[in-house]
Amino acid sequence: MSDQDKDSFYEALDETPNKWWFCAMTGLFISLFMIAFQPFGVTNHDPDFQINTFFVLLMLAIGVTVMVVLALNEFLLRARIIPSFTPSKLAAWLAWVYVLVGSVTFLLYNAVGNWHDFSFLSWLGFVRDVGMIITFPIVGYLFYVRHQALRSEYVRLQSNPPESSDRMMTFTSKNGKDPLIVSVRDLLYLESEDNYVSISYLENEQPGSHLIRS
Repeated sequence: MSDQDKDSFYEALDETPNKWWFCAMTGLFISLFMIAFQPFGVTNHDPDFQINTFFVLLMLAIGVTVMVVLALNEFLLRARIIPSFTPSKLAAWLAWVYVLVGSVTFLLYNAVGNWHDFSFLSWLGFVRDVGMIITFPIVGYLFYVRHQALRSEYVRLQSNPPESSDRMMTFTSKNGKDPLIVSVRDLLYLESEDNYVSISYLENEQPGSHLIRS
């Protein structure tokens, strides 16, 4: 991912609609997962349990609570602590989200169950297990934002193409040796070949190619 692509990606993560999507997707996914699979003994391990309206509403309430907590986390806390993302800050923030959602789910589960499983080891288990659950919506959300950022960048480039076709581009191998300098006007295409990149270009109006390890 180029620096410009990274900037577009991080800017997209800060857009208000995307923040709401993240909160809503995570909360809804938790509700649907709880309804479908009844983890953590939410049915008291009753083999004759049947999904009913009360159970569905209770699981939806848990999802809505998670969504509200995430919204407060995104719009209030993160705006003050991490005004802009870097790779390390994004990783740290996602780790905090895992702990936060696991903790909220742990407290809700015990509040409904009369605090029958309120212990440190149980909390660790919730953070681990709920973290595994929300990995699916989080990864899906990041892919969605990445796609959105690339699409926006593509539209921008289509609307504002580079003014000069005489701009030069420099290609270097992984070890920094054998640089190739080609005019944008003469560059034809690049093709991946395992650990190498084949660069096709015009040289004195004749097609040529250059192979670099990258």
